[in-house]
Formats: sequence, structure tokens, C-alpha cells
Amino acid sequence: MVTLEKAVSAQYGVIGDVAQPGIRQMTRRLSVYEAISQAGGILPTGKKQVFVLHWNADRTLRQIPIDVAAIQKGKAPDNYFLSPGDQIFVPGNKWKRVESVIKLAPILSFARIFTGGF
Repeated sequence: MVTLEKAVSAQYGVIGDVAQPGIRQMTRRLSVYEAISQAGGILPTGKKQVFVLHWNADRTLRQIPIDVAAIQKGKAPDNYFLSPGDQIFVPGNKWKRVESVIKLAPILSFARIFTGGF
């Protein structure tokens, strides 16, 4: 037996440098800041300037910049509400590049053994 739990299943996504990226169900009107909070917040390696990727009716993609830092400081209103299908993208900052180099350091040191670097 199959039952219908919800007649409408609107979804949105949060991708990039957040604690819990993924696709989520919209059960109510949701602002960008609320959606990021539900995804566990922006990681230390994420920028506070995020983008909402929104498909227009003519199937063109629009990038809408949102300044999360200004919202947190009370300098900008949290007034952009998501539409079904929107994706929030949180890009990485300069610390993300530093972190990736640090993670590569042990691999590079190990590789030096095979290249005669010692």
C-alpha cells in the first residue's frame, strides 16, 4: 500500500563550505540565513559572501549575492526568501587553500622518497 505524505515536496540545496551540505525539504517560507543555519552554519573555511543560484522562468540561471556577514551584524536585512529549486552556494575563502596545502604536505614529503629528494 502506498500513501501520500505530502502533496507538495519543494526542495532547496545548500552546497559548499557549510557543516552539513545537501538537499532539504521546504516546509515553510525560508530565508537564506535560516537555510544556512539549518545546514549547520558556514565553516571557518567558507566566505560570508554567498550566492543563491535561482532558475528564472525562461530557464536562465541567475546568481544572487547575499552578504551573510552584513546580516549577522544587523547592517542588512535577512529578506531574501528561497524559491523551490534554489541552491545556496558558500564558496571557500583563502584559508581553504591553506588547509588544502597543509593536507598535501605529508603526501609530498612521502613522495620525495621516490624522487630522490633526501
